[in-house]
Amino acid sequence: MHDAGSPARHMANVGIEMKLFSEQGHDLRHFHDRRRRDLGTYADDPTVTHALTRLYDKVVMTDQVIWCSFDQLPFVPLEMPRFLHTIEADRRDVLAVLDGFIWESGILRRRIVPADVREKIKAACSTMVGASRLRAIDQKIDDYLGRELPTLPWSHLIRPDTTCRMPQVLLKWPIRFSRVGQPEVIQL
Repeated sequence: MHDAGSPARHMANVGIEMKLFSEQGHDLRHFHDRRRRDLGTYADDPTVTHALTRLYDKVVMTDQVIWCSFDQLPFVPLEMPRFLHTIEADRRDVLAVLDGFIWESGILRRRIVPADVREKIKAACSTMVGASRLRAIDQKIDDYLGRELPTLPWSHLIRPDTTCRMPQVLLKWPIRFSRVGQPEVIQL
């Protein structure tokens, strides 16, 4: 049984070409193997692996995907080297668009809010100092999450387009139509 929303049905509303970013443990231009869940960045995190299993097995029906975002996110230094790719994504490679806010805060319970919301909250607490400021920020984040998170996050995860908060794009692997640029190699 599929969770709410069919990724294929939603692809039509995604633009022809998008500039996306993806951080990987290998250069996508030279990697041609199947993706392996047990070797992923979060393979040792049971919360993430459980959520990914549900996403891959019941929602998008494959684990052969490349996760992408519209922003260059801070890299996760779990394995080296890391490759930060810029991808000119063609909609024919798009499997699904996810609401990253729902994924991070609703499904993974990480208390992550969109950057613009975080900045507004910090600005609203700018006259406070020390521990009282931190408590006020935490309370405002909790209030925002209480208002904005749906009761059933899985039914709101797949979006019809990229206008959602914190959009994440899943590209089909192997990539067939999109252009993968020369990656920035990150070594510590």
